[in-house]
Amino acid sequence: MKELRTMPICLCLLLLIASPLKSQDFSTLSDLCDSLFQIGLKERMIPGGAISLVRSNNILFAKGYGYADWSNKRPVSVERTLFQIGSIGKILTAMSLLRLVEQGKLDLNSDIRIYLDDFPLDQSFQSPITVKHLLTHIAGFDDRVIGYAAKTKQGIQPLEQHLKERMPGRFQEAGKSISYSNYSYALAGLIVEKISGMSFTKFVEQNFLSSLGMDHSTYDLPENDRDSFEYAKGYILKNGEFVKQPLFYTHTKPAGGLCSSASDMTNLMMMLLNDGVFQGEQLLQKESIEMMFQRQFSNHPNLTGYTLSFEEQWFNGYPAVAKGGQTLGFVSVLLLFPEKRIGVFITTNTSTDDFIEMFIQHFTRRLFKVDERKFPANTETIEINVKRFSGTYRSNRYNHHTIEDLVALFRESISVNATENGTLTCFHSGARQEYKPISPQIFQNTQNNNDFLIFKENKLGQIVEMYRNATFAGLSVPLSYEKVSWYSSPHFVNEFFLSFLVLYLFTYILFPLPWLVIFLIRLKKKDFWQKRSLPIIAHLSAFLFGILALIYTLGYVARVNHMGLSLVFGMPDALLRLNYIPFVLILLLLPLLYYTFRIWLQKSSVLLARIYYASYSFSVIIFLGWLYNWHFIGFHI
Repeated sequence: MKELRTMPICLCLLLLIASPLKSQDFSTLSDLCDSLFQIGLKERMIPGGAISLVRSNNILFAKGYGYADWSNKRPVSVERTLFQIGSIGKILTAMSLLRLVEQGKLDLNSDIRIYLDDFPLDQSFQSPITVKHLLTHIAGFDDRVIGYAAKTKQGIQPLEQHLKERMPGRFQEAGKSISYSNYSYALAGLIVEKISGMSFTKFVEQNFLSSLGMDHSTYDLPENDRDSFEYAKGYILKNGEFVKQPLFYTHTKPAGGLCSSASDMTNLMMMLLNDGVFQGEQLLQKESIEMMFQRQFSNHPNLTGYTLSFEEQWFNGYPAVAKGGQTLGFVSVLLLFPEKRIGVFITTNTSTDDFIEMFIQHFTRRLFKVDERKFPANTETIEINVKRFSGTYRSNRYNHHTIEDLVALFRESISVNATENGTLTCFHSGARQEYKPISPQIFQNTQNNNDFLIFKENKLGQIVEMYRNATFAGLSVPLSYEKVSWYSSPHFVNEFFLSFLVLYLFTYILFPLPWLVIFLIRLKKKDFWQKRSLPIIAHLSAFLFGILALIYTLGYVARVNHMGLSLVFGMPDALLRLNYIPFVLILLLLPLLYYTFRIWLQKSSVLLARIYYASYSFSVIIFLGWLYNWHFIGFHI
């Protein structure tokens, strides 16, 4: 957990959370919520936000804070200000499918191809994908970032068109392990469209938003944010200033396109906490709500998992379900305690989760007195070979078949190291963590009994996967990791890139000098070294390869670093044009290899030249192999 920035603020919070919450005494929670938001504003953690707190059918607290528009100092309205709440919208997608189940039109355990007609699905694996697989993030689909959203409202593609053009492939069997997938929920939304015969957004509006009185909530975004006073503007904090972010026009609205107000979200929470009933109307059956609150899949019993749309949570021994959402400039959380019938919705117009993490930490400590632990500390010590677990592990949430493979490598990687004491260490959550073995493949955090590393081996006994719970905005999120080979680790990739630059800089700063000397000598002595020289095509191929390789590599690095998150709007034309260079490099390799073999067979050049061209050709093959391994040869975007 991140710590607050100043000691006086921490002392004030201690006064608020020191006394336990008495039974039925929920009124003091509003004071805590208000104090926490005031701290967030004062510390410039957020420009604005809103909160709604409910218990059963009662609204305990609802209020807006700060500014929806920081530049024009337009305040947040708890009733009317709309925030882009991202993946929290997945709740309504799951509700839509459950409504179809209740109508007898859908079976959660059926093959999704039954409902998708002739939709082209990746058939790389024999096991079918079910609707439940989609809703629990275990369908085995790749994730996709590039081109996930549009720059303008006019650029938004219809759901089916976008999925037919951009639906990612599969990288593993369905039901194997969790891999968070926005496109799984987009596909679930398409199933709603196919069965209902209407657009997904219209189905949600008619079946839920209207019935819940969520009159301000919408899947529609304005063409610009200059004159749309009801929409909050999103920001990032950069150099101490809030910088406005562009509107996020997602193609996949079932995965996270909903905009809502804190006031509207109170109605959704009350319906969920009251067995599907809102103002006397049964919007979902009790059995459907129970499926949304009960675990449907987990990577391991010691880890949290997924319900239908929610992530499982444990706070001081008390069960909860939650859903977090993050888009450009916004972070939101919906947190429910079904046994207590308490729900809280927090939304902010900033991209960082620091404030919400701080809020949930103090809110849950105040709400629950007993500091229980789900798992006791294991005092037994077992001796195993911990070195087999050492290595680099990367999150499996990425596109395994495109250039995003390399980009994602540096986003979610963890280095696990074995110690001489028979434990494992790794760095996450802002600190070095140590884990002790409690079974052959299960390690428990020495400082946090609820934190585990779970490993999985293949048929050969090799460790290939790792599972753990990560933290986002104060919530526990189940993650799956793949163990990467040494040549695919971030460290090796960085070293390879550096070596590549050194090689080619050395080649084209130093090696052309002998050519210049030979050229100058030939001005006076035309026959100098003619029999030992290589044809001009060999020199030209080597020279062009080096120049183009440098242009390609530096061009990609510079543009990707400059674009950052804006890659979500698609690949710019300049980068697309760079993708032609690897094909030219392959063509240049052919004469280079031919003349390298020839000078060795015929010994038609000096030894130094033969060694140089052999080494150069070898490095060229390695470089092209590296490009192929990371999907840069071809238009894999």
